Amino acid sequence: SNLPPNGGNASEWEKAWISHGWVTSATPVVGSVAWFVGDHVAYVHSIDGANVVIEEYNGTSSRSYAMRTIPISSVGRFLYPPS
Repeated sequence: SNLPPNGGNASEWEKAWISHGWVTSATPVVGSVAWFVGDHVAYVHSIDGANVVIEEYNGTSSRSYAMRTIPISSVGRFLYPPS
């Protein structure tokens, strides 16, 4: 696989995922990419009820790694790992 699909900005990932025929969903799975409308992606570490724990760089501050818990509803789409 070519991850991310075609490279490019995070804002393009959902479209590229779909063009590869890879699954996207409003439902998170561990290991999927949390794709945010705009220009940000994160790794889904775990799911806790209506929340998702993500790992990310440059999410809360520039040039830093963080884990945080956010509502599932705040994520634009979940990009499942290609199979």
